[in-house]
Amino acid sequence: MNRREVICWSLVILAVAAGGPAGCGTSSGSAKKSYASENWLLKDRDADPDEAMWSAIRQEPLRVVAGPSDQQVFLLRAIAGEGVLLLVDRQSQHAVSRVLVGSAPIFMAITTDGKEAYVANHLSDTVSVVDLAAQRVTSTIPVGRNPMRAALTPSGRFLYVSNHGSDDVSIIDTASNRVVQTIPVGSRPCGIAFSPDGRFAYVVDHGYKDMAVIDTASRQIIRRVEVGLAPMAVAVTPDGRQAYVANDGANSVAVVDLSSFEVIRSIPVGEGPMEVALTPDGKTAYVLNQHSNTISLIDVGTGTVQKTLDAGSAPRSIALSTDGKNVFVTNYGEENLSVIDTAEQRVVQHYRIPLM
Repeated sequence: MNRREVICWSLVILAVAAGGPAGCGTSSGSAKKSYASENWLLKDRDADPDEAMWSAIRQEPLRVVAGPSDQQVFLLRAIAGEGVLLLVDRQSQHAVSRVLVGSAPIFMAITTDGKEAYVANHLSDTVSVVDLAAQRVTSTIPVGRNPMRAALTPSGRFLYVSNHGSDDVSIIDTASNRVVQTIPVGSRPCGIAFSPDGRFAYVVDHGYKDMAVIDTASRQIIRRVEVGLAPMAVAVTPDGRQAYVANDGANSVAVVDLSSFEVIRSIPVGEGPMEVALTPDGKTAYVLNQHSNTISLIDVGTGTVQKTLDAGSAPRSIALSTDGKNVFVTNYGEENLSVIDTAEQRVVQHYRIPLM
């Protein structure tokens, strides 16, 4: 039995144990999620029908983050039960550095000067601070339960961490690497983004149907916007006028006007949109659809899907290169990385993800 089959049957066992459907198919039909009602979001936080899938992702995360140059990418993954941050050279397709972090590293934010990285460790309830030049962890910061996402304020002074298990956001002072405040935000917070001027933080609640708007000066929630079922990720346009929210349970992307805080458009995409990334020029949004194994390309000007690309089997994460010329997609089912040329809007390369 190969590694993929082991993973597949592990998912089946988890699904049966959770009382959900079991299956090892890779087609969109077999992977399609079914929300019998929205009540689990609002009333029963322990009845998530995708809990088996979530358990597998937490145990074996696989995330790509744009590296310091166009020829390098960072990968977060678990190797032999240990959380590892890898720096991978695209030309040789080998890891050039390896740093042990916490358990189930699931997200990473890099400082604008590229000197440090903050890694959210989902099962350790911590954030690892990594000196990228020295290739070592310099600090470990306890946060809330099951940290899911992390984002630096535009100034880099604070790091916001969404804690999926404790329903709050930890605010870390990056000068002292200590939590200075915790804000309750809702149910199962996930994606975080900031306005370009840093005045507002936007946090989507995967267990509700809304996006919380936080005033970063007062650190208070000043508004809630209903965006759609089970929102998972959020990205803000470079001009700060709109937010794009990937609604995992609605198979849609909500476009929010950030002056009126109203949803002005709902764009149908593939099944299970989990990630959204905007190009630096703000013209195109790339949406990762985990259950249909596709990437939707949204024309921001028209608000429509202009193209759909095959991503690979079980895509887990998406990241734009620093120059915006490439999009990287990790495919867990095939243990490879897809590279999309943003000018040509097509997949131009696949290569295997190194274990070491």
